Amino acid sequence: MTFELNNLTGRWREHEVFWQLLALAVSFVLVHAAYELVVRPVAYEELQRQAVAEEQAEIASPTLGARVSVVVKDYEQEACFVALFWALAIMWMKLMKLRFARRLLSQRGRQNEESFLETRETDLVLPQAHDRARFTDVREHVRMQGYGSTVLYRAADACLDRFFTTHSVSDATAAMKASCEMESDRQDTELALVRYLTWAIPSLGFIGTVRGIGAALGQAEEATRGNIGPVTESLGVAFNSTFVALLISLFIMLLLHKLQEAQESLVLDAQEHCQHHLLRYLRERTRTDEPSS
Repeated sequence: MTFELNNLTGRWREHEVFWQLLALAVSFVLVHAAYELVVRPVAYEELQRQAVAEEQAEIASPTLGARVSVVVKDYEQEACFVALFWALAIMWMKLMKLRFARRLLSQRGRQNEESFLETRETDLVLPQAHDRARFTDVREHVRMQGYGSTVLYRAADACLDRFFTTHSVSDATAAMKASCEMESDRQDTELALVRYLTWAIPSLGFIGTVRGIGAALGQAEEATRGNIGPVTESLGVAFNSTFVALLISLFIMLLLHKLQEAQESLVLDAQEHCQHHLLRYLRERTRTDEPSS
C-alpha cells in the first residue's frame, strides 16, 4: 500500500496536467452518460405526464427522483456537474498528497528515534564533517522512500544545507521558514484551477438564466394567447440553472476551504517539527569545540 501511494503521488507530481485532463475526460463521460441514460429520460417522461395531467385536470404527484431530474435536466446543469466532479477529482489528488506528506511527521528514524531526522535528546549537531555526512545519509534514505518533494523534507533539507554552509543557527532557521513559506505559496498556486471552477460554475448557471429568459421573451406573444406552458418551461430553465449552479458552487467552496486549511496546517506542523526535532539541537562552533593543537 505504501509503495502504491508513493507511486501515485510521484506520478501526480510529474504529470499533473495529464491527470487533470484525464479527470476532466472521465467526469464528462460519466456525467453525460448519466444524463443520457437516466436524468433526461426520467425528466421528459415526467414533463409529459404533467402535461397529460393538466389536460385531464388532474393533480400530478411526481416522485422525488422525477422532481430532481426535471430541475437538473438542462445542459447548463450538466456542465456544472462536470465541473463539480472535475474539481472533486483534483481536490482528492491534493488530499492524497497531503496525507502522504503528513506521514513523514510521524515517521520514526532507523534506530526508532522520534523523528525521521534521527536526532536524540543527547544530540548536539555541530557544523562539522561527521554531522554533515550523517544527515546526508538520513536525507538520502528518506528521499528514496518518496518523501523528497514533501513540505517537511524540503524545510529540513534547506535548514541543514544552510547550517552546514554558513555555520549559523539563525540562518538555518530563516532558511527553514523561507522554505515553508515557498511551499505554502506553491500549494496555493496549485489550487488555481479549482478556484477557477468555483467561479465558473455560477457563470454557467447565469448562462442558463440568460438563455431561459431569452426563450421566455421570445414566447411572450404565445403567452398572450393563453398558452403559458412554453413560457413557464423557459423560466424554469432560467431559475433551475442558477439554483443548481449556486448550490454546487457553495459545496465546492466549502471543500476548497477545508483543503486550504489542511494545507496551512501541514506547513505549520512542518515548522514545529523542524524546531522541535532539529533546530534545538543545532549549535554553532565555539572556541571550545575547536580541536586543540
